[in-house]
Amino acid sequence: MKLIVSDLDGTLLNSEKNVTEYTKKIILKLRERGLDFTVATGRGIHAVQKIADFLEIDNIVICNNGATLYSSAGELLYEKKIESKISEEIFKMVDGKEVEILGFYQKDIFMHPWCIKREKPHPNHKELRVNIVGDEDCASLELHKIIVMGRLNHISKYQEILKKKYEGKLSITISGDNCLDIMSLGCSKGAALEMLAKNKGIEMSQIMAFGDAYNDYEMLKRAGLGILMNNTHFQELKKEFAVITKNSNDEDGVAKFLEEHFNL
Repeated sequence: MKLIVSDLDGTLLNSEKNVTEYTKKIILKLRERGLDFTVATGRGIHAVQKIADFLEIDNIVICNNGATLYSSAGELLYEKKIESKISEEIFKMVDGKEVEILGFYQKDIFMHPWCIKREKPHPNHKELRVNIVGDEDCASLELHKIIVMGRLNHISKYQEILKKKYEGKLSITISGDNCLDIMSLGCSKGAALEMLAKNKGIEMSQIMAFGDAYNDYEMLKRAGLGILMNNTHFQELKKEFAVITKNSNDEDGVAKFLEEHFNL
């Protein structure tokens, strides 16, 4: 292996949304062995930069489920946006009765007026500029990612509606038990990982990846060794992957797997 890639939420981060000192120590040991490390996440760079700095990552970072790639210093290297017309239609489609909707572009977050009244500020969003979007504003939206939030049965319903309506135009995946992620067609952590491998001049077979949800699926399948977290909310994923961590994200599952696998 030459590169280790990890998802953040539910994987490298514990339930308090922190990386432990133990995990950092193991990652630094990997680098001493000549192995690269980076992260691939559904988060935007605003919610990744401090983590990347803490882990001393000197590598390309995959954000927004592969819709954006950034340098470790936060410079945008690649982006793929959702068509404005599609963003407009989706924002107008969601009425707020069952689910909430948020749009993301760089350090901006877009939401309906009724959403900001009901939603408590999310820790991942506190550094973003908030933009209130009425129907008349939707036509000008340029977004890297849209998320639809709600109960799993509700977001699953929207997943089916959107897949049918925008077949061949969008990448749609569930990233948590209450979150549906929508990106432009072709965007996935797996596709971004292939771009990263090409940039580094390595084979996909030389990459180890960790994840816990459906937005990690393509990455885990395309990597030489894809490892599923044992704390995944989606038990059906355990049928897809032969290697599963012994420990959860609250037990430093990634770090303990790496320590044992590489005899650190």
